[in-house]
Amino acid sequence: MSGRRIPRWLVLGPGAAVSAAIVVYFGSMLVIMVAERLQGRNPFPPSGGLDLPEIFFWFAVPAYFVWGCGMAVAAGVYFLRTRPVCRRCGR
Repeated sequence: MSGRRIPRWLVLGPGAAVSAAIVVYFGSMLVIMVAERLQGRNPFPPSGGLDLPEIFFWFAVPAYFVWGCGMAVAAGVYFLRTRPVCRRCGR
């Protein structure tokens, strides 16, 4: 493939690691937010000068989670597109 002059692992490794970290972090935060809200509590009470409205977090956290999932899909597609040709079947 033309234009691919850097090692495959240099793109795939950090892409997969960062996407996994984002999905795990914001996925667990989303679960905690839902559990707190179901118990009638504010998941992010104002403290320490952080006076952002709760609706901000209900948009930002799922958006970061979706972004991490998209990065994981992109890393997987990059893995499939740049893999070497199989010697046995020719794919």
